[in-house]
Amino acid sequence: MTRSDLTDRIMAVSAVVVALASLVVAVYEARTNREYQKVSVWPYVTQSNAWVPGEPYTRTVSNLGVGPALVKSFQVAVDGEPRRDWAEVSRALAGQPIPELVYSSVRAGSVLLPDKPVPLVKIPPGESAQRFWEQAQTPRLSIRLCYCSLYEDCWLTDTHAPEPTPVAACRPDPDKEFNQ
Repeated sequence: MTRSDLTDRIMAVSAVVVALASLVVAVYEARTNREYQKVSVWPYVTQSNAWVPGEPYTRTVSNLGVGPALVKSFQVAVDGEPRRDWAEVSRALAGQPIPELVYSSVRAGSVLLPDKPVPLVKIPPGESAQRFWEQAQTPRLSIRLCYCSLYEDCWLTDTHAPEPTPVAACRPDPDKEFNQ
């Protein structure tokens, strides 16, 4: 083998090594960019409720993340039984219908925007608000909301869990979905 052949082979091997290194860097950068894009639209939905004597009871759902939360399933149950609207929930928890009940409509297809809390239900000050709040602090009331990001990463938030749980996908159950 001549010196020229050896030089050509070394240059060819060097070119292949540089090309492979470039490919590895490009794949790593693409993966990093994809993860950044997913994090830049990450929703984080929480639930809260509040009641102070002389004030209304309010249950709120909030998106504390940086991207919209696409609601795929919303279920409310009392004592394990699915409820269809807030009137049913209030009767089951407070023991009687609550007049002047104010509510927002959150259901499959809703979008929860970041930093825009949505009051799910508001009960005027009084005995009904207190009874509802007391019962809402027990395991009797269960609110499950399954939501996804724009990249179809999904989570389930539940009144009985401290934070949202990642899930493979949201699978609505028509027999349990809240309709209000």
